[in-house]
Amino acid sequence: MPLYCFHCYGCDADWEYLQSFEESKEEHLCGHCSEKLQKQTSIFAFTPSRWGDMTGRYGVNGYYSEALGRHVASPAVEDKLCEAKGLVRVSNYNESVITNVIDKSEDDHKEHLKDMETYNANIKKYGDDKEGKGRAIAETYSVERLQEKGLLDKSIKG
Repeated sequence: MPLYCFHCYGCDADWEYLQSFEESKEEHLCGHCSEKLQKQTSIFAFTPSRWGDMTGRYGVNGYYSEALGRHVASPAVEDKLCEAKGLVRVSNYNESVITNVIDKSEDDHKEHLKDMETYNANIKKYGDDKEGKGRAIAETYSVERLQEKGLLDKSIKG
């Protein structure tokens, strides 16, 4: 949906409305003085950097990306390389991304607490000496379990 600009000649206020083309034809009243708003002519946004024209802003040869630790030709190229590495711009985060990260962190924490419970039960079972602690760790964090979690290569036998 386009953004339409309106001006009130009664109190000199400017208003912007995000609305459909049909809605933009409707009469709008000023929120300050209730005068009729006059629709203004808008210009298109000029964003050459998204299409690779970096002349002037970053120079002819692009710029250094701190996120990637290398030189890139444009923000579009940087975005593509970041996406390939699984990196996301902070400005691209939305509520669902943040919620997913928090949920995963909570799940990981719950799993850690469960592991600690198992470990402590195994310590009671095998004893608090070096051998007992070693057996408790081996049973709590078995090779199969670590492979399931992706923390240990599948080629390792246990």
